[in-house]
Amino acid sequence: MPGGWEAGSVSTDEQDFQLDLTFVAGFGFEGGHLEDKGITSSGNLVDVPLHEHLVEMDLFRVQASLGWKLNSDWNAQLRIPWSRKDRRASIGLIKSATSSEQADMQRNLDLHHGEKTLEGLEDFVFMARTRNEDGSKILGFGMSLPTGATEADPYLAATENRAHEHLQFGTGTVVPRVEVVLPAESSLLSAFLSVPVYENRHGFRAAPTVGTHASWRKDLAEDWTTSVGLAGRFQGYGTWNGKRDINTGYSALMADLSLSWSSSMGKMRLGLIYPLFQKTLSSEGDTFEMGTTLGFMVQIH
Repeated sequence: MPGGWEAGSVSTDEQDFQLDLTFVAGFGFEGGHLEDKGITSSGNLVDVPLHEHLVEMDLFRVQASLGWKLNSDWNAQLRIPWSRKDRRASIGLIKSATSSEQADMQRNLDLHHGEKTLEGLEDFVFMARTRNEDGSKILGFGMSLPTGATEADPYLAATENRAHEHLQFGTGTVVPRVEVVLPAESSLLSAFLSVPVYENRHGFRAAPTVGTHASWRKDLAEDWTTSVGLAGRFQGYGTWNGKRDINTGYSALMADLSLSWSSSMGKMRLGLIYPLFQKTLSSEGDTFEMGTTLGFMVQIH
């Protein structure tokens, strides 16, 4: 989940059971890169005028989080995410091209990232957490589980002019994860570290990721609270059989604003996440930059 929504689902009180349902809709995620190759009708790779592959995606994500108390010192949480990715792609011509060259460009575009809707379960995440006596520090230790669909090496397929897919729904491995949450009366600080340690059956090792979040909240009325926050995220490179994956790697700073309503049974939260700064680590790949994202969460305990 983007921004501080993952930290917001961590209970700051001792609960025997907690259920969170989170809905996220992100629009206008942008990728793409410069290209000077096309594919002929006979399947041969040829030179064409320099142009751009313009790729855009809308992301819809639903996550159920189940939390329960293990004993007086520990509780656990299982996150079950499902997502849908609507991708659109087009060609931005930088130099003039003939109709034949444009057809070659289109075939190459369709091969690499054609227009498509993808959907499915992502990797589940299991976390066990403990807190100090006054509840001012929560430490979490866990892992993601390889439940999401993975893809074969897309770069190998590309060299053979075969259709392939870069978007994946999981890592195909168990990935260790560490979290820390520092809740206070009017603020919340959190950070996480996720470090893949081995390759999946396709030869892919996912990128390490670090995330931080800070938010400040203010009570508007007896049951209503607003909060504003900043989230930072850095993703390193993933690899395919030891070779750097240029479609991974980015840094981002995001702002989020939310409105929450609380009751004795739980709470509801409506929020907006907006990217302030984003940078991909490679100009050659088509790593997606995040667009404006809306979120809605229902929490029951």
